[in-house]
Amino acid sequence: MNTIRARGLAIGAVCAAILAITPTLAAAQGGTVTGTISGQNGNPLQEAHILVTGTSVSALTGADGKYTLRGVPAGTAEVRVLRVG
Repeated sequence: MNTIRARGLAIGAVCAAILAITPTLAAAQGGTVTGTISGQNGNPLQEAHILVTGTSVSALTGADGKYTLRGVPAGTAEVRVLRVG
């Protein structure tokens, strides 16, 4: 009976640890920013490099000019668009 109780306590401790870590992991993932980049003529710009200054978060626009930045830290951020050509 002591073995069963010890296993139950061990499983309970593991579950409690997972529940305690989950909010931290969710916060560490950051937010998502989506958008569309277009040129002066209104046409979408493909292969533009979008980046969040001061982070490693970046993306490239698709043929439709759309991009998605994942893992953007909470708060105010500067987003830059770079395109050669």
